[in-house]
Amino acid sequence: MTNAHNASAFQVPPAVLPELADCSFYHSLELPGIGLQLGAWDLRDGYDAYFGGHDFTGERVLDLGTASGALAFEIERRGAREVVGFDLDDERVYDCRLPTDAASLAEFRLWVARVKRAFWLARGLLDSQVKIAYGHVGQLPDEIGRFDTIMVGNILQHLQDPVGAVLQAVGRTDHLIITEADWLPGIGDDLPCMVMYDLPHPFSWYQVKPKLLQTLLLRWGFTDQTLTWHTQVMLRTPSFDEQGRVSWVESRVPTRHYTLRARRPA
Repeated sequence: MTNAHNASAFQVPPAVLPELADCSFYHSLELPGIGLQLGAWDLRDGYDAYFGGHDFTGERVLDLGTASGALAFEIERRGAREVVGFDLDDERVYDCRLPTDAASLAEFRLWVARVKRAFWLARGLLDSQVKIAYGHVGQLPDEIGRFDTIMVGNILQHLQDPVGAVLQAVGRTDHLIITEADWLPGIGDDLPCMVMYDLPHPFSWYQVKPKLLQTLLLRWGFTDQTLTWHTQVMLRTPSFDEQGRVSWVESRVPTRHYTLRARRPA
């Protein structure tokens, strides 16, 4: 594999680590010196299933939608040669379903900034070498190069064009791991389809059914496919008002997920 990539595509770590009070964690993460930081999800007992049992040893891996970095740090801990996280740049708010009021957009931008600070704090405390680049998954920069594996972790539901995002990944790897929460079990399970969420939440679009991904990836040459089902723990349940503003209820909700591993033979 050719691993040519441009170092200028990656963010420079801050000279001083962020303060914990200025951070928000999307996935729960144990950090040296300050202990367990709880997020919306706790994957600590579920990484094997989340990764579809894949061995990352020696690989160059891209973690799409890295948020506060828990998946990327775990992939690094499992022996990946190089891990790159990718997430929203400062001008993005996912793909917002309009109309959405300005206050909700501003609140979301503040949350994204807190999550980014959490990534840098965790990276520093873990003495990690994970790199990060920002942009939009619908238009990955060429400078980040190619990867042995691309991890797509629970982000398709937030995209206006999830198929386009998968196509972006297909152009940069021959091995994909796609994991999504299955919020609508039993609806369209046997069809190659997406089901639109009937929610006021402005940052959720579709339940992408695994049959759609399997069908498309097969046509794109990813003939070696494995689909598995598992349960992950959601620690905070969102509730949305009519304007799409979110409030969180502390909980511990087992949530069904699927993981599709797909490989394109050389």
